[in-house]
Amino acid sequence: MAASYKKLFKLLIDRDMKKKELAEKAGISIAAITKMGKDGAVVSSDVLVKIFYPRRRGKNIYNVCFFV
Repeated sequence: MAASYKKLFKLLIDRDMKKKELAEKAGISIAAITKMGKDGAVVSSDVLVKIFYPRRRGKNIYNVCFFV
């Protein structure tokens, strides 16, 4: 299964936030963010939960990533 995180990275640009800031706020490593930047790379569900859950506010996880 491949994944795309383009929506997440677009959201970071819209909010004028750097990937490093996301990693610090979510409590994940820079390596996980780097892996997400590679085409088709899949990260663990723990990483997605750390990014997604605190910011959920009624949104769906598919708003920030796409699984193929």
